[in-house]
Amino acid sequence: MKTSEKNPITGHAHHKLLETGSSALRDTLHALRSDRCEPFQRGEMLRKLFVQLGNTSKKVQREVCDILVEFGQTNPEVVDGLTRRLTNNDTRVRWTAAFALSRIPLKRPLPLPVLIENIGHQESDLRWAAAMAILELAKRHRKDVVSHMINLTTKGNSVQRRMSLYCLRDLGTRESDAVESYMICLDDKDETVRMASLSCIGGLSRTTTSLRSKVANVMLGDAQIRVRRHAAIICGKIGKRDPRVLDALESQTHSKDSSLAKASAVSLSRLQDKHETRSVPR
Repeated sequence: MKTSEKNPITGHAHHKLLETGSSALRDTLHALRSDRCEPFQRGEMLRKLFVQLGNTSKKVQREVCDILVEFGQTNPEVVDGLTRRLTNNDTRVRWTAAFALSRIPLKRPLPLPVLIENIGHQESDLRWAAAMAILELAKRHRKDVVSHMINLTTKGNSVQRRMSLYCLRDLGTRESDAVESYMICLDDKDETVRMASLSCIGGLSRTTTSLRSKVANVMLGDAQIRVRRHAAIICGKIGKRDPRVLDALESQTHSKDSSLAKASAVSLSRLQDKHETRSVPR
C-alpha cells in the first residue's frame, strides 16, 4: 500500500521472533516445536499465549501472533482458540486474533468483521495493519472481501469508507459494482474519501465517458484544491483523447493555483504525447 501513513505489523519470518523475542517466548516456541511436548503441556502453553493476545506491547503481540500462526497451520485447537477470541470484550485481543487468523488458511473469512472494525480505527498503525490483513485474507476469500469492501465504501464511517477504497485499489478491483462505488464516492462529503476514490479510478485500464466526465468535473469544481489537483493527475491517466477531459485540463493550465496549473499541464502533455505516438505511421 502506498500511502503517507505508516504501514506496521508485517513480520512473518520465524527467525525474527527468535532474534527479538523475550526468553519466555523463545522457550515456548522451542517447546511447542518439540515432538516431546505432551498434549496437556501444549494446551497450557497455548492458553498462556492466548492471554498475551491482549498484551499492551505491540512487540509482544507480534511475537505471540507469529507463534500462533505457525502452529495454527496444523493445529485446529489454535484456530478454535483464536476464533473464540474474535468476540472478546478486549479490543486488543479481538484485533490480534483477527490478524493471526488472516494469515492462516481458513474455509471461511472468519476474521473479516473484526478487521472491518479496525480499518475504521483512529490509530493509523492499527488501521493500516488491518488493511494489510484484509489484503492477506483476500488471497483466499477474494469474493467475500471485495463484496464487503464495496459495501463499506458507502455505509462505513469516513475512515472506513476511505480505507475500504484503498483496499479495493490495492486488490485491483475493476468489477462494475466497484466502479459504480468509485463514482458515488467522488461526491462523498469527506475530502479524503474523494481522494481515495480518485486513486481507485486512476488504476482502471478502461473507463467510460461518464466516468471521465465526472473526474473532469471534480477537477473543475471540487471545494478542496488538493482534490482538484489529484483529479488533474488522474485525468492524465484515464483521459485518452476525450474532448471533455482535454478541454477541462486546458482550462486549468491557467489556474491561479500553481500546483493545479502544473498538474493540468503535465497531464495534458501526457495525453497529447500518447496521441502523437499512436499517430506516427510505421
